[in-house]
Amino acid sequence: MSRTVLLCGADACLTRMLVYELTLAGFTVAGEQDQPDCALVDLDSASLPTGLPAVAYSRRGSTAPEGVPVLVRPFAVEALLDALARLGHSEAAAQPTPGGLRLDDATHTVTRGGTRLALMPAEYAVLRRLLDAEGEPVSRTELIGVLPSGSTPTSNLAEVVICTLRRKLEASFDIRPIRTVRGIGYRYTL
Repeated sequence: MSRTVLLCGADACLTRMLVYELTLAGFTVAGEQDQPDCALVDLDSASLPTGLPAVAYSRRGSTAPEGVPVLVRPFAVEALLDALARLGHSEAAAQPTPGGLRLDDATHTVTRGGTRLALMPAEYAVLRRLLDAEGEPVSRTELIGVLPSGSTPTSNLAEVVICTLRRKLEASFDIRPIRTVRGIGYRYTL
């Protein structure tokens, strides 16, 4: 089903890129005469339209009302297209994991006990890989391998991402699930 998307945001370069990618994916970008059936909103420069299902994005990790997926910039085009395709199906998109976490691959968010945490793409990719390992250790090299394209591999890249991920999980959910396995890498335990 083709959707007509209303774009709301002030960044002209990003808007041009979004128009191109959405059109390429089969969406119609709403013009002045069109009746949109969903919106794509930059929370840093625009507000959510009322009565229209929306996907939001933000550079600052802004929050949106419950049920509105928020992508953190920079985001993959595939994540955006998936979030638009899943509009109205947000409960199905969030996958339960050990420790009561619910991960949403489309928006790179983690929810626990009603608290929602938006992660950067690299942090989300590392957390997803650790969870997929089901308690088994994951090497630093393997963690670097799951990082989104555009990440610059350095000798301590895995450590940097793990450090920020640990800090965010503890601050938001008061949990410390990532353990260091000496000489191997890291494991997720709860």
